[in-house]
Amino acid sequence: YQRRVHGTPSECLFFFGMSSPCQAEYNHIYDEIGQFLNDWIPIILQEKPQSENNPFLLECDKGFHALKYKHQTKCFNVALVALCKTGKSTFLNAMLGRDFLPSHNVPETACIVRVKHNMNTPNGKLINGKEVYEGSDINPALRKVNSMARQTNLPPPQMILEAPLVALSGKTFQGCNTSFDVSDTPGPNEAGTDAVRPQVEALMNSADVILYILDYSKLKTEEEASILQKLKSLRPDLIKDIHTRLFVVVNKMDLVKKRHGLDFTTTKKYVSDIFAEAMPDLNITPDRVLPVSAERALLSRQILNNTASKNVRDDCCELMFGQDWDEQDIDEEKMMQGAEKLLGKSGFEEMESQVLSFLFEHQATIFISSLVGDALRHLYVFNNYLHTTKAAMQKNTNDDWIKQLKKDLDAIKDQFADALKAFRDTTEEMELWVENKFTTFSYNMVDYVDELIRNESELFKVHSSVDEHKVVLDDVNKRITENLLQRFARFRKELETSAFQRQQDIFEQLCKRVEPFLERVGQVVGKMLSIEGELIATKMQFPSVTVEAFRLNIDRSISSLLVAKLSLYHMIKGWCTAGGLVLGSDTQYHTNISQLQQMWHEKIHENTKYTIGTAKLLVSEKIKDSLKQAQDYLSHYIDGYTQSVENAIAEACKTEEKRKKRIAVLSEMIDREKKAITLLRSLEKQYLDSAYASQLTRSEPLDSMSHG
Repeated sequence: YQRRVHGTPSECLFFFGMSSPCQAEYNHIYDEIGQFLNDWIPIILQEKPQSENNPFLLECDKGFHALKYKHQTKCFNVALVALCKTGKSTFLNAMLGRDFLPSHNVPETACIVRVKHNMNTPNGKLINGKEVYEGSDINPALRKVNSMARQTNLPPPQMILEAPLVALSGKTFQGCNTSFDVSDTPGPNEAGTDAVRPQVEALMNSADVILYILDYSKLKTEEEASILQKLKSLRPDLIKDIHTRLFVVVNKMDLVKKRHGLDFTTTKKYVSDIFAEAMPDLNITPDRVLPVSAERALLSRQILNNTASKNVRDDCCELMFGQDWDEQDIDEEKMMQGAEKLLGKSGFEEMESQVLSFLFEHQATIFISSLVGDALRHLYVFNNYLHTTKAAMQKNTNDDWIKQLKKDLDAIKDQFADALKAFRDTTEEMELWVENKFTTFSYNMVDYVDELIRNESELFKVHSSVDEHKVVLDDVNKRITENLLQRFARFRKELETSAFQRQQDIFEQLCKRVEPFLERVGQVVGKMLSIEGELIATKMQFPSVTVEAFRLNIDRSISSLLVAKLSLYHMIKGWCTAGGLVLGSDTQYHTNISQLQQMWHEKIHENTKYTIGTAKLLVSEKIKDSLKQAQDYLSHYIDGYTQSVENAIAEACKTEEKRKKRIAVLSEMIDREKKAITLLRSLEKQYLDSAYASQLTRSEPLDSMSHG
């Protein structure tokens, strides 16, 4: 939208503006990497027939194709997170400029909705599995799915809504034209959302930017303490991870004159102070607090894009021209001017500019670094293949040196296997640590159950019928079970976080342990083939491991920690003796408290014993898998060299003419590969230097810059 604010021409310009040096560098390097992949993938494919099963070539082929997919499908993701009724769905509708998502006075969002920016679907397209809804059918379809999810509390579907984001309309961002996502998530205090919680946390863990939306009307009220509820409920490791990409959006700023008088500037400082006191690790500075009125932004954008209903136009006119507005006095030009002014006052464009600028300056930098890093790593492997193959073809075909090379490399394998024996102690330490954690938890829960039972006054009453007593007992046992499961949920989070960190430490130690052996392999091969200094040692990388993955493993192994179905009672027939003398005609029932406690103690210890076994097995298997991965990687690395040598010798034994021709081809590829490595390293440095300089020199959001 072109508009004037206080007489100064400006435009809602994000990092997509061509005047941004960081954007220009991104486009340039993105294109260079694309050209690099287009050049080198065919080279790898042409080389494969020379050595069909060579581990080096297989790794390069797979790696470069995965890199090409990553290059083409990069998606920046923004996650919206909030407590119930902070205007989150209205906020996302404002980003879309349309009323696609349901918003009402009762909680509406029970499922994750992922909005994919798509300029080709102006009326929107909702995809829910095989079902597709468009235009005016989207809102009621979402209401229906949300309602069903709340009733069943089963893991709900993650739906995709394809529609244009207003901020990106008419802008280009190479590699990301249709893969910019914003995800609407249910709040933690919305009914029926327990099943979606793991999906929400996984989304927050992977999002490039998280917008935590607060309600302005709750500031300086009794409800203020609740504004941090969602963040405080997160795992400590997740809080530590997201603090660099978290923005706080204060919505409903249109209420500023009706409440306590915090304006845009003072709101930023006030909210920053709240976070500094309650959660200092998040480091929410005032510039990370973004005050907006999503309601006003949505209304004005519907006017500007000509999708406003009569009710929307009436509401907008009242905001723009006062309650006494007269439709006859307002022509289309005044309507548009008023809508532009209302949009400017909403703070929404400035919020979008700051968030999207952050995405580009920070997350695009990470993306570029990742692309270049992956490209270099795969190119290093191909470098080793080329140099080894060429040197082996130039060496004599006497197989004595080949036998010696294999012997030396096998010796390295054996030495590495001996080095890994030290990790057996690590496995035992982890298993003991898990056992101690669970044992301590079980004893704490025994004490806790005893306390709960003592406080259940209904258990100590006498009842006149078995059915009446069963109702009381079942109700008490249900409350005990719920309390214990809540305690276990908190315990499990703490355990997962600690176990995850210990596991990461083991992976790091393992990578460090294998590195010198990888270097030694290169040294042995280089010395034997007289190509010292030409081979590049690669680094082992473990697959990315998350707490979510660890949690899923536990969930598969442990169906339930505490389950109890009790009907513990005994009869007293009036005043009776062992011989059965009855004094009185009424039969009464009361709870055998000691038996009830003992049953719970046994159940807790029994389930804890089972859980310890499965948890220890999980830890042990995970470490064993890691050790095997390290051994397999070293073997794969060695096999790459030995197969390159054997294939080269086989080729060299054909004819002298073919041998010389093959060596010439390899020499040419080596020259090209060296130039490619130099190019990638310079691109990485060039982009990082540009991004860093851009951050140092920029003091205002990018929307204050003029379009070039």
